[in-house]
Amino acid sequence: MARLAQATTWLLLALAALAGCGSTDGVDVYVAGYESNGSFPVATLWKNDAPQRLADGLSLATAIAASGHDVYVAGGVYDGSVALATYWRNGAAVTLTNGGTQSFAEAIAVEEGHVYVAGYEGLAAMLWQDGVPATLTDGSSEAAGLAVAVRGGDVYVAGYEIAVTEVAPGQFVLANVAKVWRNGVPQPLSDGTHEAVARAIAVDQAGGVYVAGWERTDAGLFARLWVDGAPVSLTDGIYGAKANAVVVLDGTDRLVAGGEYDGITDVAKVWRNGLPTDLTAGPDPGFVEALAAQGGDVYAAGYHGAVATYWKNGAPVALTDGRFDADARAIAIVHR
Repeated sequence: MARLAQATTWLLLALAALAGCGSTDGVDVYVAGYESNGSFPVATLWKNDAPQRLADGLSLATAIAASGHDVYVAGGVYDGSVALATYWRNGAAVTLTNGGTQSFAEAIAVEEGHVYVAGYEGLAAMLWQDGVPATLTDGSSEAAGLAVAVRGGDVYVAGYEIAVTEVAPGQFVLANVAKVWRNGVPQPLSDGTHEAVARAIAVDQAGGVYVAGWERTDAGLFARLWVDGAPVSLTDGIYGAKANAVVVLDGTDRLVAGGEYDGITDVAKVWRNGLPTDLTAGPDPGFVEALAAQGGDVYAAGYHGAVATYWKNGAPVALTDGRFDADARAIAIVHR
């Protein structure tokens, strides 16, 4: 698929309204995503529901991380027809590539003062540490890092790489293979016989690795959670579903979020230890793009219709008014 087309047609969103400000209980709520200006999407950061544009032109924000009083947002800015992998620190842009080819920053993490950004440049999946690039794949086929986590000095990137797999003598399948790279070493999560993508990653204190994503089989499109590489289906495949986010609480409580088609429209969902909760009920489509948890509260960010929204413990907060397309792609909760 074309990188530019994929990036600029990300899901249209709409999120409903919780009365009052998004800042409660001594925390600040940061949400990153985009809102169209009527002509093109513009990367946007909302702090306690108040928007700040991160760029003037065509741009997207896809991930967020907070460290102390610093807030980092990853995404891309378009220079003509070329996307430039970019992150913003407290609103100031840092460009990671020179524009020689398409690139994009899909995920960001900050640990002990070091900034880790995952994404792609050209066809290669990439990891930038403090701005220094490292290729995760050789660039011979399309790949991308879509999530990054750091734990105990180890750096984990989740994403996909397209591969050709022989499924029978002389019969081959070209498909996305879901992968995790630990310190640059790849581990496939799917066998390449069907499409699969690793979309989010979390690592618990004991080193358990949890990856959320999706896999399409002959039985349908399943929302997946891989636990230390072993797949767990969150849906039955009757209708298509995808998982975009994962948070692990205390090593035992597993939260996964995304959406599932109900036969009429997409429904935003959170699965807690495999049990689903619907956040939307139509008629407009909804989807969860990101999760955060703080002090017993669970925050999910995404869209409902054309409105960028987040939900706190299931109650929606609309970030946009629905006049223009918008999407909440990432969320972070910071103590004041």
